[in-house]
Amino acid sequence: MNEQLIKASLRANNLTIGFHWIYDRKYLKKLSENENLLGQKPKMKHYAKAELSYYAYNENSKYTLIGEILKWLFEAIRENRDFDESDYKKLLLEKFMPGGSYNGYVESYANKLVFNELSKYYKITPLELDDDQMVGFLPYFVYKWLYSNDNITNYMDRALSLASVLSNNNDYKTYFEMFDYLIENTKYETFDSDLEKAISYAPEKARNNLTKALTIKDEDEFIENYSSTACNIYDAVSLIYFILANAKTYEEQLKLNIRLGGASADRAILLTYLDVFISINNETEE
Repeated sequence: MNEQLIKASLRANNLTIGFHWIYDRKYLKKLSENENLLGQKPKMKHYAKAELSYYAYNENSKYTLIGEILKWLFEAIRENRDFDESDYKKLLLEKFMPGGSYNGYVESYANKLVFNELSKYYKITPLELDDDQMVGFLPYFVYKWLYSNDNITNYMDRALSLASVLSNNNDYKTYFEMFDYLIENTKYETFDSDLEKAISYAPEKARNNLTKALTIKDEDEFIENYSSTACNIYDAVSLIYFILANAKTYEEQLKLNIRLGGASADRAILLTYLDVFISINNETEE
């Protein structure tokens, strides 16, 4: 089952990478009226036509960087139950340091990690690891998949320890608690009310936007007033809530996710993760 879970999230990342970091919602909406945006590869022509976009991945890219890290982390923790913060840092540095094995786009949090490692040798002031991107959710995803039912009761603490390698933001732990509530308590027959109840576990600064995500139906109104489509965790989780509230099937959710623009392929990992886990728990109870 764990293999199916990881494959589902990575497949969603791959299916949505074609329009990742295109922020022109009007362009994406018009394009979606004439063709299926799912499963397309990133093409320069789409990014050139959009008013605001960032072409970081190309037709040879299978996953976004977060997708790649998820794959590496899953394999590492599956092979080593004692995998810890120092192991995670070593894994990432082996990928991202000059001469490392990863060849592709590198995001700010990875650049900061490399800079801080090199700062030890050049005796310069390190950068603060204050990013708030979705990469911080990955340790929780993997520990929940692999070990939440395997007598490892402190999987959230372990996940937070690994998340701290790339960020000092303590709201990751609060989101882990929110995800745990959603996964363990959401029922299809009470889906909307369960989403609403989970908001009390979210970081306080995120609760108003999450509430609006469940009540506002117009995507432009919601994004313009209560959320952007950027990479940070606050906007990402709010948009996931909006998608869950307004698209009933998984395929509809992925399509809406692309149409909303921005960090869509990374959001697809989070969306699929919650979808699959909630589905498993509902099937188990039946």
